[in-house]
Amino acid sequence: MARNILFFLPSPFWQSHFISMIEMIIDHKQQNDNIFLMQCKGEYNFACLYCKNFSCQKSIDCAKCKYFIKKTLELINLKDYLFLPIINDGCKFTKVPKFHSINEIKAFTVDNFDIGLAILSNLYFKTKKTCFTASQLKKYLPYLNKLINLSYQIYKTTYEYLEKYKIDEIYIFNGRFDILRASLRAAQKYKKSKIKVLEAAGVMDKFTISENTYPHDFEYQKKILNELWSKEKSYIKKETLARKWFLDRLNAKDQGNISYIKKQIKNKLPSNFSNKKRNISIFISSEHEISTIPEYKNPLFKNQLETIKFILKYFKKKYEYNFYIRMHPNLKDVNDCYILELKKINRIFNNAFIIEPDSPIDSYALLKKSEKIISFGSTIGIEAVLYKIPSILIGKAIFEDSISLYIPKTKKEIIFLIEKKLKPLNNIMAIKYGYYQMKRGRKYKYYKPEHPYYGKFLGRNIFEL
Repeated sequence: MARNILFFLPSPFWQSHFISMIEMIIDHKQQNDNIFLMQCKGEYNFACLYCKNFSCQKSIDCAKCKYFIKKTLELINLKDYLFLPIINDGCKFTKVPKFHSINEIKAFTVDNFDIGLAILSNLYFKTKKTCFTASQLKKYLPYLNKLINLSYQIYKTTYEYLEKYKIDEIYIFNGRFDILRASLRAAQKYKKSKIKVLEAAGVMDKFTISENTYPHDFEYQKKILNELWSKEKSYIKKETLARKWFLDRLNAKDQGNISYIKKQIKNKLPSNFSNKKRNISIFISSEHEISTIPEYKNPLFKNQLETIKFILKYFKKKYEYNFYIRMHPNLKDVNDCYILELKKINRIFNNAFIIEPDSPIDSYALLKKSEKIISFGSTIGIEAVLYKIPSILIGKAIFEDSISLYIPKTKKEIIFLIEKKLKPLNNIMAIKYGYYQMKRGRKYKYYKPEHPYYGKFLGRNIFEL
């Protein structure tokens, strides 16, 4: 019996994500299911994530986006489908509160929809900032209010479509950003449709499908990790695949995402690095990418900056220690307040040194020469385990329940773990995590990636159709 399948199409400019959705359309077309497509026709142009500024209205990108979707659907010979606009005019949300702070926006919800966090995901992505002065926030409020209205309309519209057309499955990309989270929360509220959220995988030739949640749900990902691990009985096979995944990262090979270490100089350490010191390296993540995901909320501190300041203040006059704060390469050109505050650390603490995002310092050489490292959930925290470097996790991660990392429960314990000479722990979680990254997801059938962001679909570049 034919099922009713709804697809919320992402922009083709995010090519690999768009093609993963197209591949699922082909699958359901071959099963003779009924295809329903939600597609932006320009309603989202004032806030489109692809546009670097805050409007596509004066850009040809909006027209190109619609054109490439049309040509791709023609390429797969999809003719029998029902197009659904992303909004119904009758769903307008008219009671937008007057916000005075980012925290007020974060706390704003409607039904089960964390709409405040959803719209801030858009703003943070666009600006690469997480903190705003009162005047800066005032500048963006009209934009955010408009985005609240659109996101709410999509939330209500998605629910109406699910109910009206008795949708059996809905496909969404990512689920973190404004309008995407709107559709996800609507489907979670409806409960009668299976939800499939697509994202990049740990390797380039796959994409992941998270069921009934978004890929940032740690508990869901832990379940997938353990299922994959249990399914394969040969430890040697699992370890071989896991080590290959980590080795590819070490060798700057692009995987599900681009490698950020290609411009780093092999084995280069900070000029003042001394083996006579107790060298502690702190690897920070991109705050603007994680701060609107509740699952990433740090249990001990407001953010990474607060954590780092807490540590450095305690060790300020303990000159046997050197602290190296490695900023994530993805933070290049980010001028958020917490980044600006981080850059002041060199002037405040004599035993703390900032390594800029575009510094040629080799992150892996730094890791391997450190007495121990501190991370906030980034992959390098589990990589340290593989290389037998004691690793302290202050934050949330899929590997947070393991016996492989030191995970402090209190602020006092953080200091204790830094002062104590730690031994490397069992590396089993590193092997599990590497194996999970290699095995999770579904292989592309019709798409051959040449890069994490682009490739050939059915032998064609979709931008040349």
